[in-house]
Amino acid sequence: MYHNYLFELPPEILVNILCNLPLADFASLREIHSIFDECLSSSLRLQHHHLCETAGVHDNPKCGLVLRERFEQLRDHEKAWTRGKIVRSRQISAFNSSSGRKILHHQSGIIILADMNTTDGRIRHLRLLANSTDEVRWTDIDIGNGMRLLSTDIHGSDLLAVLTLRPNTVEPLNHDCYIAEVKLLQFSTGEAHPLAANPTIVISNNLLSTFDLALIFGIIGECLILTVCDEAAETEDICFLNWKTGVMLLKHPVRYFAYSWMTVLSSSFVLFTDLSLSCFEIWPIPSPTPSDTAVLGPLLVLHLPTLREDCSYSEINLCSGSESAVDSGDCRRPFRMASESSVIAVSLFVTTGDEWNFFFQLVIDRGGILSLCNHLSLKHLSWDEWGPSISRWLVMAEGKLPVSLSGSYGNRFVYLPPREWLCDKVALVVLDFNSSAEDEDNSDPTRVFSDSIDYLDHQVFEGPVKNHLRYSQVQLSLEVDLSSEISSTGDLFIDGSLLAIVTPSLGREYDAVKVLFLDEN
Repeated sequence: MYHNYLFELPPEILVNILCNLPLADFASLREIHSIFDECLSSSLRLQHHHLCETAGVHDNPKCGLVLRERFEQLRDHEKAWTRGKIVRSRQISAFNSSSGRKILHHQSGIIILADMNTTDGRIRHLRLLANSTDEVRWTDIDIGNGMRLLSTDIHGSDLLAVLTLRPNTVEPLNHDCYIAEVKLLQFSTGEAHPLAANPTIVISNNLLSTFDLALIFGIIGECLILTVCDEAAETEDICFLNWKTGVMLLKHPVRYFAYSWMTVLSSSFVLFTDLSLSCFEIWPIPSPTPSDTAVLGPLLVLHLPTLREDCSYSEINLCSGSESAVDSGDCRRPFRMASESSVIAVSLFVTTGDEWNFFFQLVIDRGGILSLCNHLSLKHLSWDEWGPSISRWLVMAEGKLPVSLSGSYGNRFVYLPPREWLCDKVALVVLDFNSSAEDEDNSDPTRVFSDSIDYLDHQVFEGPVKNHLRYSQVQLSLEVDLSSEISSTGDLFIDGSLLAIVTPSLGREYDAVKVLFLDEN
């Protein structure tokens, strides 16, 4: 007779084995024998592991909380998003120097506001409130003139990197040119970063125009990624450099003004949006030390669905929260988002021959894209070869100037539904792309689950676009006053159970940050 020695193992060893199993395998075991259900009900460690896997997060035992406290906070966090009940809101005044284009940045609960090319060179940042009654504290950091872009690694390296332009007054032959520099500062102090061998790195000293810089500027670990354009020659280089040593790791020519956004897929890969070819390009991130074997160019090119002949993609932008999956995270938090379980939200504008705009949101499973990186022999993939099984298309709006408000957080995507644009008030909708959501709880009447497969049959595409990525849907209880809050495109940042809406100025002397608090009780 067959004897199963697994059941004779000490409980702590059996729990240790079960905690190393994928969620699907553990679910199968629970159907085989009741002992596995008993393990789950009796072991807090296994319950916490199961909840982390289901929520798509990684545990953070270094936060200072004991296991039960971490489990209860994560459980309450997940319940808050499942119910979608907003219990409080608060309006926070920011600032607006009315000097032109805004710089807006967010990382791990910290919102950063700045104005491009202001004379005061001031950056203001605010840590999102844990409670609606907390005191609001904006903190200023002086940068200097010519600020263009910024990026941060706040909780990892305490780093604030600022890309600046200043007139070249040193070289007589280049007095009409600009010097592009990256200033490396310590975020907590505003002073030069102590880990940077050179806190000011010159990128170029002969830019012919203040518009010679493209929009790519980001940090992953020790690697700083940016693009530099030459308007006169109509050329563009993508640069990877080690910000600690100042050494250029890779400099490679790309199509002129092709790239507009990037997102870090993992510590090894970065994804760029390529408007010129209507595709996404995945590049390997070079090692922190220069190497002759570094791969030049993209490893993978993922094409978008083909449009009708009289239509074209006019913008391909990343939504708030999709910029990076490598979240060093606030060490005080009990959990961190798992990159393999998060989504990338992309805003796409399609323009027709009569200049009418159609606005779409494309939500992509980040883990699905990472799985494609294992097949490096596949250089170019059509939409049908890579997209349907790991994506979901949403039709958002149409018109000359469509209104938008959306953001992603882990495996959740929050947006304003298009059917409500003409109403004074609209309700935010949460789409949860957690693959385990339906298996865990399909009895809640407030949650709506998508079909496994449907088709987007829209007039701008050559044919129907398949949608396979499943989700559950919850409508947030608090409505947003569209007429006074959002006039064109706002920014939505999500952090834990908080949602922060940053609205553009409408003739006022400040920008507004509206914070919504989900009910975790």
